[in-house]
Amino acid sequence: ILLGILFTQRLEGKALGEALRRVDLVFLAAAAVGFLLLMATKSWRWSYLVGRAGLCYGFWPAYRSYLAAFALGIVTPGRVGELARAAQLRSELGAELEPCVRSVVSDRLFDLVFLGSFGPFALWAVLADGTSDAVLVAGFVGLYVAVCLVLAGTGRFVSRWKPRWRLLRWAVKCLANVSGDLVGRTGLVGSAITLLSYAVYF
Repeated sequence: ILLGILFTQRLEGKALGEALRRVDLVFLAAAAVGFLLLMATKSWRWSYLVGRAGLCYGFWPAYRSYLAAFALGIVTPGRVGELARAAQLRSELGAELEPCVRSVVSDRLFDLVFLGSFGPFALWAVLADGTSDAVLVAGFVGLYVAVCLVLAGTGRFVSRWKPRWRLLRWAVKCLANVSGDLVGRTGLVGSAITLLSYAVYF
């Protein structure tokens, strides 16, 4: 990508040098530390979900794997590269594919539910100036819980289906387990860590 930019765009060396000289190294260092803390909280959540899937994977291996897969996810459509974590889990632990995939999909789902619930109320806060913070927080929490319950109910409903094809049966089981991770103790712990990670992020 960098070579493509260099060969197709006309860069002003003097302006580029001036821009680089204006970089605040303190803020850059703070951003780097913040990023590592964000990845640490998300790795903690994933490690917890791996345990709930019946596997044992410590924090540091999870952290290393999370960073590598995140880097791969950035350059793949839909961040499918993050599924590399499932492949690494299976390789290192010799585990079945389903719990490995389940842990990764559940991990991503917590982020998606959070962002999908937070986004509308963040937009509301910007567009409707003067809205009470308590109303916004209550709306966000209510929507978040509602989405988790709907997804869990959908997973439970789908789990009753017994397809003939083995691959489809596997997918149904994985979907039921993933949606079940959003509620109960797993849902509470996963949601708490997700809130912490986005507090670090923001």
